[in-house]
Amino acid sequence: MPPRRPPPRAPRLISGLDGSTVFRDADGREKLALQISHTIDWAACLEACREYGADRVLELGPGHALATMARVALPAARVHAVEEFRTLDGVTDWLARP
Repeated sequence: MPPRRPPPRAPRLISGLDGSTVFRDADGREKLALQISHTIDWAACLEACREYGADRVLELGPGHALATMARVALPAARVHAVEEFRTLDGVTDWLARP
């Protein structure tokens, strides 16, 4: 089945390289590999999140520095880093809440 653009309000995968939305698996793998050796543009990511109306941000880590910056840039959003949870169930429960 070919990939389709997600409907409004659906989760988005934003590339750390430039803040662009990733729609194709191959593009996502390529950009993820490049993020290891290139500087990410977190400001562009946050701008994309703001434009999409993000109400929740989860930093996968390591650490929580990007979540801290997201809290400043998106004050109305609920923001956490994975490291702030004690269990994976805690993460999934938080994500499932409206």
